[in-house]
Amino acid sequence: MDIRSAITNVGAKGRQLRIDLGLKQEDLAQNAGVSLSTLKAFESGKSISVANLVKILAQLDCLDAFEQICLIPSRLAASW
Repeated sequence: MDIRSAITNVGAKGRQLRIDLGLKQEDLAQNAGVSLSTLKAFESGKSISVANLVKILAQLDCLDAFEQICLIPSRLAASW
């Protein structure tokens, strides 16, 4: 999967999760402390800052999963 596809997939999954949770875009944006245009960009597969991504994921209760993907594999950590 290329980077563009990955960004699009994450945004689509975020959108579906928001809908499943019964949240409006406006409510999620406000609760996350991001602009509505940032949330719309995220959901439509456009790039947003990591800080805004983390804020959105926190409100969707996905922050733990995000942190798990960001862990450095132990085989690489030894060389740092």
